[in-house]
Amino acid sequence: MKKIYKKKIFIVGSEGFLGRSLKKKIKQINDYSLIIHKKKQKIDFSNSKDCKKILEIIQPDIIINCAAKTNINFCEKNKKIAYKSNAIVVKNLSHYCKRNNLRLIQISTDHIYNNKTKSNTEESSSIKNYYSYSKLKGEHFAKKCNSLILRVNFFGQDKKNNDSLINWIVNSSKKKLKINLFKDVYFSPLYIQTLISIICKLLKSNENGIFNIGSKNKISKSNFILAVAKKLKIKLNYNLINYQDLKESTAQRPTNMSMNIDKFQKTFLMKLPKIEDEIKKLFFK
Repeated sequence: MKKIYKKKIFIVGSEGFLGRSLKKKIKQINDYSLIIHKKKQKIDFSNSKDCKKILEIIQPDIIINCAAKTNINFCEKNKKIAYKSNAIVVKNLSHYCKRNNLRLIQISTDHIYNNKTKSNTEESSSIKNYYSYSKLKGEHFAKKCNSLILRVNFFGQDKKNNDSLINWIVNSSKKKLKINLFKDVYFSPLYIQTLISIICKLLKSNENGIFNIGSKNKISKSNFILAVAKKLKIKLNYNLINYQDLKESTAQRPTNMSMNIDKFQKTFLMKLPKIEDEIKKLFFK
């Protein structure tokens, strides 16, 4: 019997929240072979020689780049590190993919948006901080090869990151901290397992370009956090404020990151869920 070739998937940033979760899902799909680099030392994909060397050993068919520095204040204070992680890594991956006719799936962000009046389309961008700038530069490099660029925002329980939004909500409740909830900051995130299922379906697609992937309706950060607290049955001590009234902040942040998902739904014939339904999927262990 002729052996069926399975496309080899390699995830850059496989130890992050999204990367770890993607690994578990892809391992369950028979059509693909997940390539895991077993060496203990960390690979510096911002070094072009190291990047090329490891990819030549692995020889993947599809690269999914989940690697990024996402802490907004850290990126503002450490611009060189942010640029290496969010732009140069993508530049090196894209260069290798172009030379070897490979496919790159680049995980980008909704943080480059800030349309004041309506949900953001893929054609718009508004740079408010260095994190946004570095991620947009990463997209610029990704477009030079056969790439699918996904602008996303997602939530879930990340046991390895106490700074994640869900953990912050839970820990604030446990410590009985008084927290500020922004009623003028909007976004349209997905539950992480929903996003993972979508990415796995997109592995079979040959579409190129930039696509928004989020919930079909927007929600304020304050209403999102209160809805999560209600779902998890925890109490919060909070002030409702406008982000615009906050005086102390290392980096500026956008106030409307909600995404227009029409292009994605029409192209891939997938319906994306409402944010209320995504919050219902959340559980905390």
